[in-house]
Amino acid sequence: MKYLKSEHLKFRRTFFNKLLIIAPLITAVFAWLMAGFTGFQYMSLYWWYSFLLPGTITVLCYLSNQKEIRADKYYSVYSMSINLKKFWISKNLILIEKMIFAAFILALLVCVSNIISPSTVIFTPGQSFIGSVAIMIASIWQIPLCL
Repeated sequence: MKYLKSEHLKFRRTFFNKLLIIAPLITAVFAWLMAGFTGFQYMSLYWWYSFLLPGTITVLCYLSNQKEIRADKYYSVYSMSINLKKFWISKNLILIEKMIFAAFILALLVCVSNIISPSTVIFTPGQSFIGSVAIMIASIWQIPLCL
């Protein structure tokens, strides 16, 4: 639990957290520009899992690694008497948590289209949340690979 708290503190007030809102917002804008309201829901999920989700995961892993390199080039991590396996798992868990939050933001943006244009609804809000989280769960394998 201490490892998770320390990872949360590292990313407080950084671009890392802003990116979690910017990436789904860019996805929604791209989908709206490409498909309008008629295809907004499925195009937003398409843009998310094909292009912007892998890019977001890569950038977040890079920022996480740079945070450690700028601090001490991992010297402080290796010299302390901490369990490196727990450190690695906590870093992965924080990134997974952040990406699931981004998936919820995307699902909220998809649900907004249900309110704006109810005649073009393809997915219900429940299906949007389940689909968005399922896409994220299917992409979890990329996080340890990028770290």
